[in-house]
Amino acid sequence: MDEIKGGLWKWDKEKGELVELRRGGYVPIHAIRQDTIEPTLSITGTNKVYDSRSQLKREAQNMGLSWEMAAPSDIQKSQTLSAFDLAKQKEADRRALRDDIERSHHDVKNHRLEFTETQKEIFKQEERLWENHKKRQRR
Repeated sequence: MDEIKGGLWKWDKEKGELVELRRGGYVPIHAIRQDTIEPTLSITGTNKVYDSRSQLKREAQNMGLSWEMAAPSDIQKSQTLSAFDLAKQKEADRRALRDDIERSHHDVKNHRLEFTETQKEIFKQEERLWENHKKRQRR
C-alpha cells in the first residue's frame, strides 16, 4: 500500500483498503459571511459608528426601512469613515471625557457641590482607607 499523505481517506470494505476521498488537497468548505464592514456612520443621522453589518441592519429595521434600501453598498462613500477619522473621533471623545472628569474634580475640590452627611462620612472613610493603603505600600 502507498504511503498515506494529507487529505481525507475512507475505509472501503469491498476493497479492504483506504481510499482517498479528495485528490489534490482541496477540501471544499462553506462560504463564511463576514459580519464586519468598514466603520460606517449611522443612517439615522446620529453620530454612531457601526462596524457590524447586523447592527446596521437592526438600526434600519428599527427605523422601518427595508435592509435593501439601507445596504452598505448604497451608503455614500462620504459616510464611510477612514481609520484616521475614526481615531480622531475617539480622541475627541477621550478629550471630552477627560475634561468632564477634571471639571467634576475641581467642583468637588473647590466646594462647589453640596454633599449629604452620609456622603461626607463615606468620603472620610475612603480617605482613611487610601492613607492606610499608601502607608502599606511604603513598607
